[in-house]
Amino acid sequence: MTLWFSATAITPLLVREYHISAEQSAWLTMAVQAGFVGGTLLSALANLADLLNPRTLMFLGSLAGAAANAAVLIAPGATTIIALRFLTGAALALVYPPGMKIAAGWFRDQRGFALGLLIGALTLGKAFPHLLTALSGESWRTPMLFVSTLGILGYTGWFTEEHFADSVGWPIALIAFGIFMIGLSALAMRIDRLYVRQPSDPRAS
Repeated sequence: MTLWFSATAITPLLVREYHISAEQSAWLTMAVQAGFVGGTLLSALANLADLLNPRTLMFLGSLAGAAANAAVLIAPGATTIIALRFLTGAALALVYPPGMKIAAGWFRDQRGFALGLLIGALTLGKAFPHLLTALSGESWRTPMLFVSTLGILGYTGWFTEEHFADSVGWPIALIAFGIFMIGLSALAMRIDRLYVRQPSDPRAS
């Protein structure tokens, strides 16, 4: 839910910077919901849950959602932001339903308890962007970038372990994951330098 509500938490800041109208600001939230419905429908029609491993679906959805969320930093206007929020919702359709399925499969006798923990985690994810916004003040790009990074890290580690640890061995798998982390850090630093730090920010000089 962190990716879902990342833009909702910074809506007033987006409205002020991009001069978004009241009608368009409502779409900042509704676009994610519409994208989720559309992504779920498309996933069901394509039968993706049976064609791909649920963990693979969650991995792909996390990457796509994080990328669409981070792209808001370089969006030229309100229409592009709304479109990116729609793509974020569509990507999250590959995360939540498989997550429910996986949680139900882990617990045979206490599935209600397992699903309750999952819903509790979703609730925390919903509140987390608002906490980041409160801590970041007027800088809305920092929490957006941070949330997107978390979305990528969440399943990159699992994907490395699942697909590379047994085939190439743990040392090489860890090296590959480390190289990915270095590249991700370099990308985050570049985005921070170009889009997060404002010209008036003394750190940018």
